[in-house]
Amino acid sequence: MVFRLGEFSTERLFLLNNKRSSFEQSEILEHIATGKKVNRGSDDPIHFTRIEETKNQLKQNQAFEKNVEHLLQRNQAIETALGSIRDAFDAAREVAMQGSSHLNDDLERETIADEIAEYREQIINRLNTRHEGDYLFSGTLVDVQPFDATGTVYSGNTTITQARINETDTIATNFIGSDIAYGPTGPGDPTDMIEILTNLETAFRNNDEAAVTAELPRLRPTSERINETVSEVGTRNVRLISERDEYGIFEENLTSVLSQLEDADLAEEIISLEQVQNTINAQLRSQRTINTQSLLDFLG
Repeated sequence: MVFRLGEFSTERLFLLNNKRSSFEQSEILEHIATGKKVNRGSDDPIHFTRIEETKNQLKQNQAFEKNVEHLLQRNQAIETALGSIRDAFDAAREVAMQGSSHLNDDLERETIADEIAEYREQIINRLNTRHEGDYLFSGTLVDVQPFDATGTVYSGNTTITQARINETDTIATNFIGSDIAYGPTGPGDPTDMIEILTNLETAFRNNDEAAVTAELPRLRPTSERINETVSEVGTRNVRLISERDEYGIFEENLTSVLSQLEDADLAEEIISLEQVQNTINAQLRSQRTINTQSLLDFLG
């Protein structure tokens, strides 16, 4: 029998093409199974690099977003507590102002003193507010109750903490309890709300008109100071909400880019799979024809 070189070349060409088609078929099946058109660097080095960079950006963005959301929840708890402190002090202020004209009625004086004491207790309780197990107004000593039952002893510290909310900016995350309760210069400050309410309670119980009159001018500036603190926490909330929303938008954009880079078009992949399968079938039919012709040559 005589073998012709063309038969070996045809056989090698068939094997090469069949191997190439089988590899392409395997790739398409992987794309369909994973839903991704790029699964490793060898699939598309340029796209793979961009995908990894986008994933890293997405992780960083999600980390900042989670941190900002946590800060926002904590800050909103602070805002609620400060709002309650403000409301309680303003209520005590109104009672004291109205009561200053009823000093001759013993029963009413006692009632006023009781109300002021109750509002002071509410304020102290709010100054000892906890969020997720941490005291909000004890500085960095979050496991230490900042105030005793009288509100006159502060056990926290005065350390302001900062947290990063993006690559370049930070924001203060706490308010110091002693500043809120006593004012900027500490106990005895003209806007020391604990001292004011304690003095007013004592003055009403003792029917001390001079003492009541001495405390009344301190009420308005103290109320204004508390309002400024509430406004400050509100400003922080606005900033945190803005950051959170920006991170949300950026995440949507990054997710869209990532999808465009790596997600497979299943309909397109199925069409490609059918085309490859047709090619493989055609290659097999062609090879069978060649093999039949070679056999006839041998028999002839």
